[in-house]
Amino acid sequence: MLNDNYIYTEIAERTGLSAPTVSIALGKMEKDGLICRKTDPGDSRKTRVYLTEKGMALDRAMREMLNE
Repeated sequence: MLNDNYIYTEIAERTGLSAPTVSIALGKMEKDGLICRKTDPGDSRKTRVYLTEKGMALDRAMREMLNE
């Protein structure tokens, strides 16, 4: 997810998790400053999810650990 952004349903589909589970997880991630949510400029019914700088740093660190 490093440079991408997704809507809730895309995250649920890609992870195999239910939409409510994704919503709860994203709420916790937002509280921890790892993601931010923004309304889709092309469709105000959708909310896009973006990694923050803190989230990108964690993503990089986790990928490095997995590569070792």
